[in-house]
Amino acid sequence: MDHSQHLAQTHSAPNQPAGGSLNVAVDRLDRALEALEARVRALQSGDPLPEFTGSGTNEEYERVLAELEDARTSNAELAAAATAAHAALGAAAREVRAALAGDTLAGLVNNAGIAVAGPVLELPVGEFRRQLDVNVIGPVIATQAFGPLLGSDPSLKGPKGRVVMISSVAGRNGNPLTSAYAASKHAVEGLSESLRRELMLFGIDVIVVAPGPVKTPIWSKAEDVDISRYKNSPYFPALQKVRDYMLHLGSIGLPAERITEIVHEALTSPHPRVRYQVAPDPMRHLMMAYLPKRMVDKIIARRLDLMPPG
Repeated sequence: MDHSQHLAQTHSAPNQPAGGSLNVAVDRLDRALEALEARVRALQSGDPLPEFTGSGTNEEYERVLAELEDARTSNAELAAAATAAHAALGAAAREVRAALAGDTLAGLVNNAGIAVAGPVLELPVGEFRRQLDVNVIGPVIATQAFGPLLGSDPSLKGPKGRVVMISSVAGRNGNPLTSAYAASKHAVEGLSESLRRELMLFGIDVIVVAPGPVKTPIWSKAEDVDISRYKNSPYFPALQKVRDYMLHLGSIGLPAERITEIVHEALTSPHPRVRYQVAPDPMRHLMMAYLPKRMVDKIIARRLDLMPPG
């Protein structure tokens, strides 16, 4: 097999496990723990079970316990999913190694990505964690699995491979209500730069490809995103505008073939850049990069009605 054909790609499955609700408010958690301790003491002494203290009710107490149980279960599900991902990628790497028959792998494209929307103050921590698990930890697991095949294993023959990390224009800026996504892509940028310098030891290069919106079905799915949990939030009107803007981005996005061309260049060019950014409106991104941050803050806040009253 020609070395140029040796390529592995990772991507997120459409049905990622839900992170569950871990965002139990501190006061409710404290009250639940107090109630638990009181019930334990009552059971030990044989006394009647106490009522839920504070401003809550027994129903509130039971609801908090149910949320805690959901959180525990979801945590276990995430741990199981991570173990399964390790096992699946390990098996895939072994299969690829067998197919390579002693040759190195030309490239690994880490294209894991989901987008979680919501204000940081109200976004369930489990959802934030799920965003990071898929977009950051996923590429780490894949890189660990396939790194030896790219050339860190000295027993393999052939030119060293490359890692292409799919980031985003959000990897260098952050927009409100998509903080989890921006955080994950900023992490991918930092991870890629550090990894590139680490893998110099083996002659393996790491290149970032940072697209803007791409014309794929992911954008049209924005219409199906349920933001009803925020209907009583002061952020709800802005979330509606963000959803509408995502639908607009889908209509003006780059063709997927353009991103494929950039990835191909990153994998095959004799002298690739360390980072490729491609967007349908490069001038807007250029302006945002050079304008004072406080000015950009106000521009975005006005568009989304996030300016303080008065």
